Amino acid sequence: MRLNKINHQKGSLTVMALFVIIILSFLGVALSNQLTTSSQSLVYEVHGTRAYLAAQTGLEILAATSFPLNSVNAQCNIPSPGNTLNVSGVNGLQNCAITTMCSSQIVTENGVDTLIYYQFESTGVCQAGTEWTSRTLARDGVVRL
Repeated sequence: MRLNKINHQKGSLTVMALFVIIILSFLGVALSNQLTTSSQSLVYEVHGTRAYLAAQTGLEILAATSFPLNSVNAQCNIPSPGNTLNVSGVNGLQNCAITTMCSSQIVTENGVDTLIYYQFESTGVCQAGTEWTSRTLARDGVVRL
């Protein structure tokens, strides 16, 4: 009778091992998917930062050309034709483009003071393969005449 009990228990270790292998396989697939998602998020974050820095660069160029140092003549100066700046040669901004826009409006305050209200906008767009990332920044300025 004792030998008979041992024969009935022979296959249980195989079933348990198979169960453990299946569970560990599912965990491995889940971790692999998590790593893929994490690396994709990091790629989007890096490209988003590059697009943000490109847009910031566009705002700074637009402000510098519109308000030159040692000059009282402020005006909306778009730095390049078509409002698009090519920054492909700048380290860190390869495959990026900047589109800028400037508008101004003359406002009279209290019927006495004349103000020029400037609105600057810059959009940085970066491409990596088939992925495109863009960031748009805006800045306002006021000049009292």
